[in-house]
Amino acid sequence: MVLNIIDFIKSQRYKQELEVANDKSNYLLKGREQLISTVSHDLKSPIAAISGYGEILAKTDLNEKQSYYISNIIKSSEYLNNLANDLAALTLIEAGKIKLEKSPFSLNQLLIDTAQNIQSIYPNKPIQLIYDLEEELEYNITTDPYRVRQIVTNLIGNAFKFTSEGSITIGSKIESNELVSFYVKDTGIGIKSENLDAVFKEFTQADSTIEKRFGGTGLGLTISAKIAKILGGSISLESEYGSGSCFTVYIGYNGITEIVKQSEKEIKLEATKKALKAMIVDDDEQIITLLKEILMREGIEVYDYNSVAQLINEVKVVNPDFIFTDIQMPEQTGFDLVAQIKNNTATQHIPVIALTGNTDADNNKYQQAGFNALLSKPFSINSITDTINKLLNQPDLFIVNNKHIDARPSAYNLSSIAAFLNNDQQLIKEFLEKSKMNNDVYLDDLNMFYQKKDKAAIKAMSHKMASVFKQMEHKEIISLLKTIEQENKAKELGKLIQQLKIEIDNFYKEVLKKMG
Repeated sequence: MVLNIIDFIKSQRYKQELEVANDKSNYLLKGREQLISTVSHDLKSPIAAISGYGEILAKTDLNEKQSYYISNIIKSSEYLNNLANDLAALTLIEAGKIKLEKSPFSLNQLLIDTAQNIQSIYPNKPIQLIYDLEEELEYNITTDPYRVRQIVTNLIGNAFKFTSEGSITIGSKIESNELVSFYVKDTGIGIKSENLDAVFKEFTQADSTIEKRFGGTGLGLTISAKIAKILGGSISLESEYGSGSCFTVYIGYNGITEIVKQSEKEIKLEATKKALKAMIVDDDEQIITLLKEILMREGIEVYDYNSVAQLINEVKVVNPDFIFTDIQMPEQTGFDLVAQIKNNTATQHIPVIALTGNTDADNNKYQQAGFNALLSKPFSINSITDTINKLLNQPDLFIVNNKHIDARPSAYNLSSIAAFLNNDQQLIKEFLEKSKMNNDVYLDDLNMFYQKKDKAAIKAMSHKMASVFKQMEHKEIISLLKTIEQENKAKELGKLIQQLKIEIDNFYKEVLKKMG
């Protein structure tokens, strides 16, 4: 009996000690996460100042020694910026905030595009690109193309960095009905056998001299391995010191589908006996601007509004040939608008086209509500003109023109914006500058709603902000906005909004710098 009591007391003591240790471990992990998030955010402003002033100084009259100093300052600021970005990405992954955005894409094309883009950065390196790609993977697989591209960019970037001459071989293979693989093999410096496990650890280089010779944060492979795991796979490594390395990545996927190659021929609006008129309602000025550009290009007279009430007040006077409406707007939604249009005998004949940012929209729900067509953001010129042509010929049709976005080597894609603006670089730059100003205001509003703990307003603003970034196909920002829209914990919301500001600031800084 006494022995049983002693055993019970020991068991309870061990249990309490384990609980204390677990609580301490969780406290340290949360503290580490918060520290990394804060540091990565707080680094951004001084880095921007250092690199900005460095670039200004580089354009002044400098002697050889001064130019050398400035060059080192700029390179160091780039290193710090990469470190801050890697820290921010690591924080998101470890906090479980990475959301997968699955869509069909060609893995082979993604590998080729990424390799060629990175090769252009190293024009003086005599390195041959060799492809060993499984033919069937020219067709589409379905997983998250943006996350796959993150891994591919890191591995191919490392291969070029650590290879002075020789070749880089990139291959792909179907492992099973649920798993595909790709590999990156180089003839570079290789890794010593005793250091193979270390390369996937945070802030670790395979060799203490690597950072001095080649740069890098020691986080790229850590992030890649974690993303591979999120994608239902893993990364393996084989290497021979002095001869090169081979990284193989396994990722889960859903099915293989043939790529439907759409004609690149521009769809023109069919000739009509009368001049056409369109009404647009959206609370986002950027989307209105894009739609107006494409419709006015086709000679359509456009009336635009920021609220459903404004449009309804003028719809009988304007008597448009069709109406474009956003779905989620303050006060009244697109569903409220279509109900008022279709329940009035004077306007029920007017086709109403829904514009939605929801990739999983229920087609039946929109058709039953009275919509004549459903277009998913981001939309293309061809999808809009094709929809109008069909509605003019058969106004009773219900048209769904969803557009799937393939992976691209860039984190964003401005081709649809450029098409809307006739590839006029000045107009594109003006659009981006206006977009930046709008999003600066939106971010201030988002912070204000967060301080007021107004979750409904945060959700509405996040949805609103997503529209233009879907048009520019910026997966990372779209994913963050979607997470913010769904997040309920105040503490996590604060971190996510902070991260969103970093991503948006970086995006506009990069794209406007490229525009000149």
